[in-house]
Amino acid sequence: MKALKRLIIFLSLICLMFSSSYAEQRVFIAPEESRLDNSKELMHIYVLDLIGADCMLIRYKDNNMLVDLGKSNQFYALNALLQNQNIKEVSVFNSHPHKDHIGGIFDLIDNYKVTKFYTGFPEFVEDSPVQAKALRKLSDHNIPIQTVHDGDSISFDEDISMKVLQNGDIKNTNEKSAMLHITYGEAKLLLTGDISWNSQGFFAQKYGKELDSDIMKAPHHARENLRPQFLSSVTPEFVFITNSTKGTKDMKHTLKKNHIPFLYARKGIIHIATDGTTWYVEQLGKTEE
Repeated sequence: MKALKRLIIFLSLICLMFSSSYAEQRVFIAPEESRLDNSKELMHIYVLDLIGADCMLIRYKDNNMLVDLGKSNQFYALNALLQNQNIKEVSVFNSHPHKDHIGGIFDLIDNYKVTKFYTGFPEFVEDSPVQAKALRKLSDHNIPIQTVHDGDSISFDEDISMKVLQNGDIKNTNEKSAMLHITYGEAKLLLTGDISWNSQGFFAQKYGKELDSDIMKAPHHARENLRPQFLSSVTPEFVFITNSTKGTKDMKHTLKKNHIPFLYARKGIIHIATDGTTWYVEQLGKTEE
């Protein structure tokens, strides 16, 4: 397919492999061989190749959820992915209403059926002028808006648990990002929005090892470093970064120091799949504008 050519990038990640034994390893990264059990239903995550913006698609059976929507001028990438996957209907989880996470909502509503919009920000956010317009657009199209709070569960599929984690008592919009902890069988994924140093400490203290995840999205586009307590609570085997390499030096250093493999989404769409036990990660070709 023209816009999303399947070109697996052979990554030189050998030096970053874990010290744990082969039997303990859950995450396998191309060009390693996939250990997925294809007789089981697979959950897929697609991370769009955007600069400094978040947009991820979660697919399981006939269920499709977008986690954040990128900027308004990046909708071409989301549109290409949805067309490639032959998706007509989606729900949306918005971590927080900054334009690089919600900007695509207007074109999405105009071109696809949006079944529900989940947000941890039902109130007006001063530093997000796009939020009020987005909520009006959703209301005008009679799209249900569901407010979520720390500890809430989201209904996606009976096989998959989605738990909202949010530092709701803080004012800073990034720090108040609603995270999403996803569990399918033994496989766990943590989507961190734009939380930074303060909220990393909050979650590490409140949830501790409940944050444990095989794969994690680097918080705030890897513009800030990982707090040691947060990293030791999550203990990821793989981290993906929704950014280019610019401004991510500290995060990159921390991940290398802890022998954690990582990929930059800007270098090509990241496809992640799991059978509920192990994960397989590959990087596809870049979206053509």
